[in-house]
Amino acid sequence: MTVKDILAPEELETIAEFQWDRMQAIEPWNAGVRRHQRKDGSFFWVEVTGRDLVVGKRRLRLILANDVTERKRLDDEHQLLAEASAILGSSLDSEATLGRLAHRLVPQLGDWCAIDVVDPQGMPVRVAAAEAGTDDEERIRRYPANPSAPRGVYSVLRTGESELAPEVEAETLDRVAWDAEHARLLKHHVRGYICVPLRAGNRVLGAMVLVRGKSTP
Repeated sequence: MTVKDILAPEELETIAEFQWDRMQAIEPWNAGVRRHQRKDGSFFWVEVTGRDLVVGKRRLRLILANDVTERKRLDDEHQLLAEASAILGSSLDSEATLGRLAHRLVPQLGDWCAIDVVDPQGMPVRVAAAEAGTDDEERIRRYPANPSAPRGVYSVLRTGESELAPEVEAETLDRVAWDAEHARLLKHHVRGYICVPLRAGNRVLGAMVLVRGKSTP
């Protein structure tokens, strides 16, 4: 087995520059972070570092491979949130802006995203939606936020506080749903969610929901 057997296919061309030159100076080196593939076919991120050693007049290469999947995920999320902040900073008045934000956050931070903005009467209106793997937003837009739900958009708009639920029980989904079909869809697709207020100064202008699906680790 060689490194080519464990690298993700798109990474193969990137390793050509790291040929071992035995004439180079002896110093630590870093081959960067690349995606690798496990035996079961799943992928993870690895940072490969090392240094050359001389042992008994023989030059050897010590290679260290460190699983940095979690670090890479956090770095990507921080970068994504920075981009999201920049998008939000441009305007909350444009549905196109909010639509761009929803599609930028999916699927990196959630399997689907919904954004509601408060209308002049103080009611949330769904202005943007995105779902991983499809351009069809109809399923998310079909069911707006439920004012009788104990948690979610209306609660966040009322309190101005974020809500985080890594796991949502079926009973909670029943109380959030508009009808039996809505409850069935929620139970099939929703594992957990985060709902955050969208602010301009001290004013809450809307709320954004990011949902993790049942199939997402």
